[in-house]
Amino acid sequence: MIRFIGIINTIIIPAQWQSRSFADEKKSVKQVVWHDYDRFKKGIRNMMKSRSYKFKTYLNASHAVQWDSGRGVVHPHTWEIICEVKEGDDLVKFEVVEAIIEQQLSAFSNQTLNDVAPFNEINPTLENFTDFVFDRLSQSLVDISCHLIRIEVSESPTRTCCISLE
Repeated sequence: MIRFIGIINTIIIPAQWQSRSFADEKKSVKQVVWHDYDRFKKGIRNMMKSRSYKFKTYLNASHAVQWDSGRGVVHPHTWEIICEVKEGDDLVKFEVVEAIIEQQLSAFSNQTLNDVAPFNEINPTLENFTDFVFDRLSQSLVDISCHLIRIEVSESPTRTCCISLE
């Protein structure tokens, strides 16, 4: 143990071969450990906390993707939509955010996306739907001093499209 401590000591102190007592080596190691711990604590204090909220909802809607070879078959999904919201200066009023999300998605509920604007003109892919919902919700949430920072839209448990602000 003394030899190990001595090796550490030669790394942190200019190279001098010194013979120290165990008590001196122990004190030196303790100082180094406390110094590193103090630096770690200061680093944590300089980090800022960031609070966000996640809202999860479900939407039943069908779609048919347009391929180069033609339109696919209309098929249903229970879309899972998770919105991560960051508040402005005040606390988030959950029921207000939930109402905005529901209002923005209501036009698609129990519909075929291909028949509802804008997807009657653009391909209703998972990616396009996610992008559209992200933009629509972002605009609406600004009115209540909230910001949509991430959205996850799943058309199945194994297929999810995510958009986040960086």
